[in-house]
Amino acid sequence: MTSTRFSSPLATLLFLLTALLPCLPSFAQALDSNPDPDAIQSETVPASSLASFFPTGALTRDIKLNLVDLDAAAPADQALQVEVIEGKSAWDMGMVVKNQHAVTQGDVLLARFQMRCKKSMTGQGLANFIFQQGQPDWQKSAMVRVGAGSEWTQINLPFIAKGTYAKGQAMAGFHLSLADQILEIANFQVLNYGPDHDLKTLPNSDVAYEGRAPDAPWRAEAQQRIDALRKGDLKITVLDANGQPLPDAKVNVEMTRHAFPFGSAFAVSRLLQSGADGERYREELQKNFNSGVFESALKWNNYGTGTPTQIGQALAWLGEHHITMRGHVLMWPSWRWISDEAKALKSDLPAMRKVLEERVTSMVTLYRDTLDDWDVVNEAYSNHDIMDLYGDEIMGDWFKLAREAHPDAVLYINDNDILTAGGRDTKHAVQFRQTIQDLIDAEAPVGGIGMQGHFATTLTAPQDVWKTLDRFAHFNLPIKVTEFDVNHQDAQLQADYQRDFLTAVFAHESVQGFVMWGFWAGQHWRPDAALFNQDWTLRKHGKAYRDLVYKDWWTVESGTTDANGTLAVRGFLGDYQITVTDADGNKHEAAATLGQSGQNVMVNVTPSAQTPTP
Repeated sequence: MTSTRFSSPLATLLFLLTALLPCLPSFAQALDSNPDPDAIQSETVPASSLASFFPTGALTRDIKLNLVDLDAAAPADQALQVEVIEGKSAWDMGMVVKNQHAVTQGDVLLARFQMRCKKSMTGQGLANFIFQQGQPDWQKSAMVRVGAGSEWTQINLPFIAKGTYAKGQAMAGFHLSLADQILEIANFQVLNYGPDHDLKTLPNSDVAYEGRAPDAPWRAEAQQRIDALRKGDLKITVLDANGQPLPDAKVNVEMTRHAFPFGSAFAVSRLLQSGADGERYREELQKNFNSGVFESALKWNNYGTGTPTQIGQALAWLGEHHITMRGHVLMWPSWRWISDEAKALKSDLPAMRKVLEERVTSMVTLYRDTLDDWDVVNEAYSNHDIMDLYGDEIMGDWFKLAREAHPDAVLYINDNDILTAGGRDTKHAVQFRQTIQDLIDAEAPVGGIGMQGHFATTLTAPQDVWKTLDRFAHFNLPIKVTEFDVNHQDAQLQADYQRDFLTAVFAHESVQGFVMWGFWAGQHWRPDAALFNQDWTLRKHGKAYRDLVYKDWWTVESGTTDANGTLAVRGFLGDYQITVTDADGNKHEAAATLGQSGQNVMVNVTPSAQTPTP
């Protein structure tokens, strides 16, 4: 590794640009993404500028910035590597480079680079690309949030200059203090096509994903899949007081609860909070979700997010309101995520192993009456400190201990950067499949596969979501999307992807649950991704979620019985309230649960079953 000192704020910003625009479907395609080389008037920032980047921001001293050599399979000989921590603001840590050629207001520019994430909690790197005036008031021509996973991703971002800048008067680069992360950027450049070029002809990683169009062919296939997978036939037969079929009876069929788990991460503190926000939090939770998971309360280091008593109170409230909960997480196997007690035993591996095993057994035993679904191992690909000591076989031991403590629990292995990889079969995905197979071969009771889905600019096309899920379908295990959010500044794109990703996973036969990682900006690790603003107004992508789950996928039907006293309804799987109104206006009610094999319901119109019309 070659260490380089960076002394220019523009260089730091340019590095950040390289790291945050990963949206093209493949690296090979990205290399050929310049449609018209002859149209380029100048290289505003040349590809040779990596060494000119310099750090910026309130936490400049803490930025670690280096030029690193790459192997032959990489897109360049060298990359700019930056290590940062999450700050109060994205611009607390950044890096930029100054423009090497003049820019005129109205010029069409294209920022191009490759980026990958070497380390982060989610496996996804996150940054804001900026092109701005080099002094106050820092007029910005572009500021776009971008992201990339663990493999090189091409990023292209076209924009129009909002000002005129002589050489050295503008800066390109990144705001980086969005997460604790290590990013690498290669082949960063900003090209100037002049004022007369059509912006729409340039490749754009930020505005679309394949299949976004309203008439995209995948939508018809998704609808067919959903109709076959998520619906059943409900047959209601109405009988009169003599037990004979009653024709022409008015019947109303209304869904009351989905069978499919639509969930969110919840905070114990918010569930127990008094006041207006606490009341609204609980109200929206009930209105929007039938399942969930605690954000951090059940992690080994739970950051003070709930005492055992508070967790018990929260679980009791959730149970009373029929919200089923997942357990997250038994073992996040790195030094960062295990307890201080365990870490103190590094030099005594048998003793530390005992503490690890007691953690699994005690947690599953403690919550066996309230939690039937556990993430046993989380993010083993990038968090493997414990396996480095004991071998991968210890993961199988944790599954077996969890099974002993709760024989009926569904035990998951959970990981990130699988669905977010743009459909590519990455090293991470290959290793995840191998880990699952190794556990099965060791007769570990793996019951499900958890896949996170933290998206920024790189949005996996719906068809590629299916391809990824298909690669894991042969395990014949349920798959749950365990942590979903779309952190994007384009509200319409955010809403479209919320709709299309959820449609894609709902249409896949292996998927048996969907969990968002929070829903309110006042309690969300990425506030821009929340369904609700701080003031509880519903955002566009929040409406997209509700329109799908409680409108398009919600069955409400009315009709009259035929000559045989029956009414047939094809509805989404779940719980129903059936109301029959007789000739005198009296209402007769029945409840039903519709499964995929269908359900037949008898409603007797007898005096004892009447509910008088008010």
